[in-house]
Amino acid sequence: MAADGKMALELFHSTQAPYDLIICDWMMPNLDGLELLQNIRGSGNSTKFLMLTANLTKEAVTAAIDAGIDAYVTKPFTVDEIHKKVRLVTKDIPRPI
Repeated sequence: MAADGKMALELFHSTQAPYDLIICDWMMPNLDGLELLQNIRGSGNSTKFLMLTANLTKEAVTAAIDAGIDAYVTKPFTVDEIHKKVRLVTKDIPRPI
């Protein structure tokens, strides 16, 4: 868990074990969710990325898709909506036995 986008990027790059999924808010201080996604994808990483946002403009959705987002959940949302999106996004990730 990170307090802002800059800290999230630092944690992402400093962690030895790879992440299976990143869930973040679009609007974060220091580095927003789209910038975080662009940094992660720019380093060649394909970790699954789920964005939480109230920003549903055509331009925002297009920017997120162009940056390589896997899915997004619009605010306000329910816990069930988050669970469904996580299952959808992670369905191809191998599970430990």
